[in-house]
Amino acid sequence: MAQQWWRPPAKPTNTCSQPDDRPEPVRRADVRRLRGQAAEHAARLFLERQGYRVEAANVRFRFGELDLVAVSGTTLCVVEVRSHASARFGPAAGSVDWRKQRHLIRAAQAYLQRRRPRWAGNVRFDVVTVDPDAVGQPVIRLITNAFGLAPGG
Repeated sequence: MAQQWWRPPAKPTNTCSQPDDRPEPVRRADVRRLRGQAAEHAARLFLERQGYRVEAANVRFRFGELDLVAVSGTTLCVVEVRSHASARFGPAAGSVDWRKQRHLIRAAQAYLQRRRPRWAGNVRFDVVTVDPDAVGQPVIRLITNAFGLAPGG
């Protein structure tokens, strides 16, 4: 019998060797991860329709992850994708606080050093939000130049 992640293992009540037919519980982390992947995919399609050329996705560094890296004209855009399942906790854009900005800036610096050492154009930080509307349908918004190189300031 599979152990449910939120409960301690129970003592077995039956001694037969038939498998338990109950489905595995859906973990909250799995739901959040899938929702995040869907939001990033929607954001990527949205940016491409806006004329951006997405060159990297989910670039991980020790101190942060870049959701999307895109080029718009002569500007390299580091794009953070944020989504909320409901409006209960406010808009998704509000979740990019100074700590998150600091991580994004450090990850962007590492990206430029390792993958674009000769980049001579501008760099900006954009945020794409995926928030539900009144009936629960996702609404995608792009905030260009959402913050600069001095986070929290």
